[in-house]
Amino acid sequence: MKPIVLAMNVLQGEKTTYLVTLIPTIMGVKSKLDQSTDRLVSPLVSGLSAGIHRRFQAVLSDKEHLITSVLHPNFKLHFLPEDARLNIKRTVVGYVQQIADEICDTDCHPGDYAGQQMPTAAPLDKEEDLYSFMTLPDHAARGTSISKEVEEFLQSKARGIQSLKDYPSVANAFVKANSTLPSSAAVERLFSTAGLILSPRRCRMTDQLFDRVVFLKCRSR
Repeated sequence: MKPIVLAMNVLQGEKTTYLVTLIPTIMGVKSKLDQSTDRLVSPLVSGLSAGIHRRFQAVLSDKEHLITSVLHPNFKLHFLPEDARLNIKRTVVGYVQQIADEICDTDCHPGDYAGQQMPTAAPLDKEEDLYSFMTLPDHAARGTSISKEVEEFLQSKARGIQSLKDYPSVANAFVKANSTLPSSAAVERLFSTAGLILSPRRCRMTDQLFDRVVFLKCRSR
């Protein structure tokens, strides 16, 4: 049962709560179970393997989950079989290109001017636009640069999450694909902390003070 325990600790953790960890963790558990040679526990191993296959088979072939896993520097294409890597690689390039196009259409990057409402000018007629002579990069040119960036990311030996800073388009796609919380354990711990703070003797706290105290308590860990 040790592989199951290790997988549960990973998926319900607070520091690695990325959707990206789901498929590699499932594959890691299956690999550990397949390595078991003890005949005494073979019925348990068979039951666990069958249950994992039945529960997560759809997840293991889901493109969204595969894309998120490839975008993490620690996994990339290494967890996939050789015959599936080229197809998934093309899918990842298309996804990164899609996110880059969305950001280009909004003319800003995620996090820029956070919380501010920037004024937008009305589009000018071509005859009135003084800068209509400028040529903007077309989709094909952006696609070429995106493909090159994804290729460099996949070839890089860096495995830390901080290495995504060297690949802006890949980092934007990573944030977009992994902006989910796969486990409710962290939320439950947050509610438990909040319940200890909002005690009967402190029930007159304002909402703003309560919010700050909970934030500071969680950050102090």
